[in-house]
Amino acid sequence: MNLLREYERNFDYIKASKWMADNWHISIYLSIAYSQMQNRRAFEINKLLFVWNLLLSIFSTMGSIRAIEEVGYVMRNHGIIASVCYQNNYTAGVGLWAILFALSKVPELFDTIFLVLRKKPVIFLHWYHHMTVLMLCWYAYTQNSSTKKWFGLVNYSIHSFMYAYYAVQSIGLRVPSTLSKAITMAQIFQMVFGYFDNDCGVSYQFIGASLALYATLFYLFYLFYTNRYNKRKINKQG
Repeated sequence: MNLLREYERNFDYIKASKWMADNWHISIYLSIAYSQMQNRRAFEINKLLFVWNLLLSIFSTMGSIRAIEEVGYVMRNHGIIASVCYQNNYTAGVGLWAILFALSKVPELFDTIFLVLRKKPVIFLHWYHHMTVLMLCWYAYTQNSSTKKWFGLVNYSIHSFMYAYYAVQSIGLRVPSTLSKAITMAQIFQMVFGYFDNDCGVSYQFIGASLALYATLFYLFYLFYTNRYNKRKINKQG
């Protein structure tokens, strides 16, 4: 942990931000390549899936803790408005977790690869969500959006629970359906939360791109929730 803290303190946010800006096109190439995976063949890889989801859950938990510390620090010293509006270069350690958040959307593409390998259906929401969020997070990092502190906090926190749920589910343990509902509702909340973007420390281009994405994701997650859980309720009643 001490080595990690030392690396955080020495992390060069300016250099990392420049690299992200210079290589923005990588997110598009990866998203296109990722979209081609949806019709591939599959295998039985439950143990690998458990380890993968567990690692993502641990990573997301660590990220959420650091994001909470950052947002809490800004709120205590500068107020809640500053926590949304304040643009900073994250040179005090948390900058590492800011770029890791953006880059973590690349390994999350493996969620679809694992679905394909297990011969599970890949719905439009799944691959559309991963592709577009990868590009938006990459873009947000290059823009130094002031709101990414809160978005990172919310997304890290939701993913810490979501991937833990997937890990438990992958080894055949029974998970209450209420937990699955709660995770889906949290994802819907995340899209609503995104609508609180504003022009304070955020470019109009980023506002337009993010609101368009949040609108489509909110609609798709809402359809997913109603189709999945309302149908179950009707089937039980029948």
